[in-house]
Amino acid sequence: MTGGVQEGVGVISVRRTDKGYPDRFRAYRVFVDGKECGRVKRGGTVSIPAAEGRHVVHLRIDWCRSRPQHVVVAQGSTTELVCYPGSDFGWLFHPRNYCHLEVVR
Repeated sequence: MTGGVQEGVGVISVRRTDKGYPDRFRAYRVFVDGKECGRVKRGGTVSIPAAEGRHVVHLRIDWCRSRPQHVVVAQGSTTELVCYPGSDFGWLFHPRNYCHLEVVR
């Protein structure tokens, strides 16, 4: 450990906007490499420590999910993503792309 930064570790940060009517009282489950690592509520952020390297991030709520995002985590840095709900009936027509998840940086 050097200067408070653990070697080989960075952070994946998922921020959920406060826009949109659907799911405003419910949390999205955040998955990294297939493992549930946290939950993010409307207007909230979850920060997940992750080993440096490539990871796959996606969200789930009930039977719906986001498209997976492939990210690269660098030691001591934060990889930021933002998410928001789909349309009111997205769960019916696009359950595998219901929650929107985008890489910010």
